[in-house]
Amino acid sequence: MQTHRTDLSIAGLRLALETEAPPAELGVDERYGAFLAAGDGEPDIRVACRFGEPAAPEGKPDYTAEDIWSMYAGADGSWTAVITYPSPDGAPRPPALLSIDAEWSNAVLTEKRAPGPWRSVITAGAAELLIRTRLVLHDGLVMHGAALQVGEAAVILTGHSGAGKSTQAMIWQEAVGARPLCDDRAAIRPDAGRWLVYGTPWAGTAGIAVNACAPLAAIIVLEQHTENEMTPLSAAEALPMLLARSFLPYWDAALVGTAMGSALSILQGVPVYRLRCRPEAAAADMACARLGLR
Repeated sequence: MQTHRTDLSIAGLRLALETEAPPAELGVDERYGAFLAAGDGEPDIRVACRFGEPAAPEGKPDYTAEDIWSMYAGADGSWTAVITYPSPDGAPRPPALLSIDAEWSNAVLTEKRAPGPWRSVITAGAAELLIRTRLVLHDGLVMHGAALQVGEAAVILTGHSGAGKSTQAMIWQEAVGARPLCDDRAAIRPDAGRWLVYGTPWAGTAGIAVNACAPLAAIIVLEQHTENEMTPLSAAEALPMLLARSFLPYWDAALVGTAMGSALSILQGVPVYRLRCRPEAAAADMACARLGLR
């Protein structure tokens, strides 16, 4: 049977999917179209996608993430993820099994293919799990926030739910001509002595997922307020905020340690500010003037 290879480029990492079905049948084109990579270069992560009834791991999981997926540790440092994302129409579907080596460079995805309209779990969370964990091994992080490019540099707007991230992102686009890179998950990784922020395919309610990157000028923690004020945060103040808004590999203590080291390195090279503001253009103008962005 013919094997199809589909490559994705996300946050500077190349993920190669090898499967019996063409990418359109898996739903890859629909979800990851902007991130399809040309050629057949050496991948950072190789995934063999197989169809069939996956065998459930023995024992209890070492970590469970909100009943969406569970992680089982192998004696050799490998991991097995049981993924229970719902189908595109919200209906439950049989669990899929993702077996991953210790380096997070090779994986095997086994899932039962459903009749009729169907989308592989690779597009519903498995690829994200692989990319954001492998990114930790490249000294990077995936952070919950909206990334906006202003001129040649970019900022990440983050904050608690309801802090006004989506509203401010729209205001920045109109007020200062910001180009949105993503509206929910931003990838950060080092490059030649600087930090880059990448758009990712995992969009939020606005559906923004741009395959592009820019130097990261600042991380801005938003808070709704009656006045506009912007204050710098020390590394000690910013670290818990950054970690609370990052997607960390909690199932692996060593990887968490690596991720925390990356967070500290980011704070050494990227300023973090608290922006208390009203939902108005003046807040965006003030922030960009403070950062020297236009």
